[in-house]
Amino acid sequence: MHASFRAVSRATLCALLLSSSAAVALAAAPSPKPTAKPLRTIVRVVTADRSNEPLTDAVRSTYVITRADIAKHGWTSIAQALSSIPGAFVTRYGPGAGASITMRGATADETLVLLDGTPLRGMQLGAPDLSTVSTSGVERIEVVEGGGSTLFGSGAIGGVINIITAPRRHTRVDLRTGSFGTNDLRIDVPYLSFERYVATNAYALPDGTTRANADVERSTFRSDFTHRFGAIDARFNLGITSQHLGVPGSYGNYTPTSRQDTVDSYLHGRFAYRRPQSESIAQIASSADTLAYTSCIGAGCQTVSRYASTIFNLRNIVHAANSELLYGIDLSRGTSLIDNSPSGVAAPSVSQSALYAQEHWFSGKSDSYYVGLRGERDGSAGNSLSPAIGGRFALGGGTMLRANLATAFRAPTIFELYYPCPPAYPCSNPNLQPERARVADLTLSNDRVLGGTALTFFDTRATNLIVYAPPLFIPENVDQASLQGLTFTAKTRRLHGIGVNASITDLYRALDLTTNSRIYGRGPVLASRITLDYLASRSSAPGLTGWGITASTAGLRNDPANEIYYDAYGNPQPNPIFAQAIGYTNLSAYLQFRVARHASIILRGENLGNERYAQVSGYPMPGRSFSVEFSTR
Repeated sequence: MHASFRAVSRATLCALLLSSSAAVALAAAPSPKPTAKPLRTIVRVVTADRSNEPLTDAVRSTYVITRADIAKHGWTSIAQALSSIPGAFVTRYGPGAGASITMRGATADETLVLLDGTPLRGMQLGAPDLSTVSTSGVERIEVVEGGGSTLFGSGAIGGVINIITAPRRHTRVDLRTGSFGTNDLRIDVPYLSFERYVATNAYALPDGTTRANADVERSTFRSDFTHRFGAIDARFNLGITSQHLGVPGSYGNYTPTSRQDTVDSYLHGRFAYRRPQSESIAQIASSADTLAYTSCIGAGCQTVSRYASTIFNLRNIVHAANSELLYGIDLSRGTSLIDNSPSGVAAPSVSQSALYAQEHWFSGKSDSYYVGLRGERDGSAGNSLSPAIGGRFALGGGTMLRANLATAFRAPTIFELYYPCPPAYPCSNPNLQPERARVADLTLSNDRVLGGTALTFFDTRATNLIVYAPPLFIPENVDQASLQGLTFTAKTRRLHGIGVNASITDLYRALDLTTNSRIYGRGPVLASRITLDYLASRSSAPGLTGWGITASTAGLRNDPANEIYYDAYGNPQPNPIFAQAIGYTNLSAYLQFRVARHASIILRGENLGNERYAQVSGYPMPGRSFSVEFSTR
């Protein structure tokens, strides 16, 4: 299943550049040696402020999924890993390929996904299918929720996901086999990682028939090299992913001949020059993406879409006694071919150019505040100015207040504007306007309560919101929309190796204000996740080293479209999956045993409650599944 497809005048740019230059001159003036901010944690992030900082200093809501988290839970795809993030909800079109994410009610198209700091897989083709992005070679995933357009540009209304790769520096082999024909082989050697993932995904449907043509074959190769050229630190990383998968169709509308093949490749170069009071970073990235879709047997049945892009960004970070100035430029250009059939379109090239600056001031040990501005031009979509302001303030007793206010935007994708469709069944809209949004959040947190608690209120007010309204799901702009919700997180300190981590998100408002109706596809009203796990003390002796139980619950969505599905002719049909209830709980668990000094066996179970829920109408999930994994570390 493939996932849903999906502005700066010269004077503005000059003004922004001049203001940035003036600020740099002030910051670079002779001053006392910068006072280093206290390092309160060994966890450092690079996405929240587009500079290296301790996680606890981040003003924006930031979560980190580590390599250890990925290994512990056995997440093979980015979609699986992101399901653990509070405020994020991953929707899967059954097992296999096909997953999209909503973050604080923002869709996948409104959530920017980066790979090592650059947009993933030509997002102009639409939101990437995160179920097809392997976690092989991934060091960590940084998730910054809330408006991120000031630093990263178009598509960052709901937030920014940065997948950071770094193959291991030692050799490791992981081998897994499990239900529904799942086999996964991962090999990590110094500077290289490789994965081969295969799954038949044939399973019984509620009516007794068998789901077929949902098989997946994926091969992923990633490489990473670093070198020092005098005072410049250079890093080169490349990767290629090839996939072959079936597109089974919705429940009751089986499509046995539909297949999809994708090949995605990238090459990145990063160069950093560090001085006592500043750091300059340049990145060059090139990517190519091909999607071939076959819908029948014989000539004229295959369509091929291609997108290639080149990206350059340059930023400078200047440290003063009690402040930090970040400024830079982002440039990108992409070319595309949408559907190589006679009705296909060679879409106009897409170019983006932007200048941005952010000043961050620090007061005392805990207080800080920032202000930023970005000017961006997105080709024919026009210009956009994106200011942001926020701060972090200590209230005493370990309580911290974080507040952010920003404007964000999203330019329509090539697919939304130009995808060729039969006149009788239109599926694109060349008249779409860019989305504009004001995004705010307020977080109260205290690390002294339990092992850390936090309560976040978030609010998004959008105009020209792009929605896919049933029954035809043609993209269109909504005049005004409002998203509001709360996220609560809590964790305990480990006692005898046992810890609890819990979160709940209430997206109580997701309204099209023109009709006062809930917007389709914004995720469930209530979603929660609780994990109880055990980690043994460090020891090389054989025996039980860890276990975990996770319950993920998604409640009522209030989406009228879930009550029906649409067949190949656009006709509504009763939905047997959602006819009764659309809430569910997914219970998963694992047990890990060390069998030798550097070898472990992990037993895993998914959907242990055997709930036959469907996150998307017409795409029911399988029942319970099991797997066994062997790892050399």
